[in-house]
Formats: sequence, structure tokens, C-alpha cells
Amino acid sequence: MMVKQGFKRIRYYAAVSHYALGRYPTLFFPCFRLREPHNAHHVVRRDTQLVIEGFPRSANTFAEVAFKIAQPGPVRTADHVHVSAQVTRAVNYGVPVCVLVREPADAVRSLVVKYPHIRPVDALRGYRRFYDQCLRYTDRMVVATFNQVTNDFGAVIARINQRFGTDFACFDHCKSNVERVFERLAERDTAFNDGRKLASYYPNADKVQAGQFLVLSDHSLLLNDCLQLFYHYRTLANTPASQSAAIVDHGVSKLGAQAEPMG
Repeated sequence: MMVKQGFKRIRYYAAVSHYALGRYPTLFFPCFRLREPHNAHHVVRRDTQLVIEGFPRSANTFAEVAFKIAQPGPVRTADHVHVSAQVTRAVNYGVPVCVLVREPADAVRSLVVKYPHIRPVDALRGYRRFYDQCLRYTDRMVVATFNQVTNDFGAVIARINQRFGTDFACFDHCKSNVERVFERLAERDTAFNDGRKLASYYPNADKVQAGQFLVLSDHSLLLNDCLQLFYHYRTLANTPASQSAAIVDHGVSKLGAQAEPMG
């Protein structure tokens, strides 16, 4: 029992440190490569062609798989690191960035259901930290909501092409292609999640039911901060590029005072 508790505590501190360091590229990336050398291919490089990044459980895997299915040939992407350092470095390298966002309660519940060693309050802090830190780059990214990704990802790719002058093939969001994506997600579930339904990459009733028992009302102020960030990013996701600059300027000054950076 003590060994199990000790292992759980190690996993907890590993998760917290991952997100805490995630705002500092010069600290985060060396630590990440040392701790997870098998995941180094997820990190942005100068020759990366597209970064797809967001808080965990925000349709990151669906977007990555759908994007690659649509392309006629290999495309180097960076994804699934879930920290703002990835976005910062991509912007500095001039790599196109698509940031994904999901309503915070849904994202946090899904994350904690998958990883019960993460406390809801720490997940909310991680959500706020990620999107607060990315605010400074919203004029150099495409934002896509969870619903946009899972309902019409082709339109998201079209916006990426328009924003960055790329010519990526757009995903045809038809039934057969969505089924192909879910087949790939099922393969990953078997490979990485041992088929556990609560850890699944695609929606199921078990995850929804388990998430309903997580109480977030004890952290109402923190949740409200996250909601304000979500509303801002959702507005950007639904705003034509020609009008987004004014919203970004207004949003940074307003939200920057509300969202306290977490160290």
C-alpha cells in the first residue's frame, strides 16, 4: 500500500512540475528530453511544419490524426506537449501554430478521470497557466475550439492555410474519414492505455459518468478565470483574421490583469 501511494505521489509531482516548467522554454525542453526521450519527436524543431497544441483532452489527438490522414505525404508536426513553451518556441521559429481550446470544466474532468493522481485544482491552474501564457501570441496563431475540431476540422485547416500561406490538404469531415480517425484512436488506446475506457482518446459514456462526480465548485474563482480565458479564445476562433487584431489587443489588456501567472 505504501509503495502504491509513493508511486502515486511521484506521478503527481511529475505532472505538476511538467506544467509548472512549461512556461519557460529554456528550462522545460532540456528537462522534457531528459525525462521523456521517447517523446522527443513531439517537440517543435526549426523544420517542423505545423504545431498543434492545447491543454490535454481538448481534441489534440483527433486533430493530429485527422490532419495526417488528410495529407498526401508525410508532414512533420509537433503536438501533445501541452505547455505554452511549445507555442513560444514555435512562434520564435516562425512555425505555423494551431492552438486548441475546450470548455475548462469538460477538459479538466476528462483529464482527472484519465489521471486520478492529478487534483482538479492543479488541472485548473494548468489550464489557466497555459492559455494565459499563450495570450501574447494570439495574433500569430489559429485558434480552434473542441467543437470545431470534432465537427469540421477541414475548415480549421483552411484557416491555417489562409493565415500562414500554407497549402495543407483539408480534412474531408465525412463519416468514413471520421471512422478512420476513430480506428487510429482505438489503436492508440490499445497501445498506450491498455484499452481502459476512462483513458480513451475518444468519447464514451464511462468517461462522462465518471466526470460527473468531480466537484469543481470548490474552486469557483479559479474556474471563472479559466472560463474568461475560454470565452476569449472562443471569440478568436470564430473571428475572421482581418478583425482579430483589435480583439487580441483588447483581450490581452483585460485578461492579463485577471489571470494571475502561476509559478
